[in-house]
Amino acid sequence: MSALPIAYADIPYLVNSIPHNSLFMVISGSHSWGLDRPDSDIDVRGIYGWDMQTALSLHPGRDTYENHDAVDLQMYELKKALGMLLNANGNVIEMLHNPMIVHTSHVGEQLRCLAEQCITKRLAKYYLGYADGQRKRAMQNRGGKALIYTYREIYSGLMVMLTGKIVFNFHELRDEVEKRWYASEVLPWALEHRDGQVPLETMQKFNAEWAILSALLAYERDVSTLPDREPDGFLAECDKVLFDYRMASLEWS
Repeated sequence: MSALPIAYADIPYLVNSIPHNSLFMVISGSHSWGLDRPDSDIDVRGIYGWDMQTALSLHPGRDTYENHDAVDLQMYELKKALGMLLNANGNVIEMLHNPMIVHTSHVGEQLRCLAEQCITKRLAKYYLGYADGQRKRAMQNRGGKALIYTYREIYSGLMVMLTGKIVFNFHELRDEVEKRWYASEVLPWALEHRDGQVPLETMQKFNAEWAILSALLAYERDVSTLPDREPDGFLAECDKVLFDYRMASLEWS
């Protein structure tokens, strides 16, 4: 497992800091991509589970838990996370493939197995949409950082469509993309100017590259050997994980 940017002694506190049962946690964001700096926030994402009584109550509460004290923590309730898997949400799929695991459980490992079945052509839509969102942020003077994340998303989409693998380290990902497809002229500038505004000329060059990269992603999706979607029975597998967890919670709630 990759080195974690938090002390191992702090992990039990982090796991127990949420008011429900923690099932899975990973380090995400810049630390998982190899893009962190000394002042980078520590982002933790994960999944928790309600017990049966809470799940069946009229007001169980929000199905997303957030805390921004020591780290930037965001957790999804189990049912919501499974629904996101069913909708080919790359955010959750990447989370469950992330090697920087802070905490896992039996259910967490079941979810990781389910996520392996979610590497399909449907992910191309997620990566293209997320990259486009980052592109628009860059256009609104969010600076080089948003450009880097745009490249990160569309590069990830290209590699997933070709190889079926999610490459987390951005520098390794960049090397693979430049060897196989395209070497950006704008990305080196963005890496050197993460916090600066994007000059008009640079943005124009980026828009030209965006057109090339988005067309490449569409092409790789069309010729990919990945399945179009999850296998038959995937919904039933997700239902079983949820049902078994809720039933098991009756024994300890």
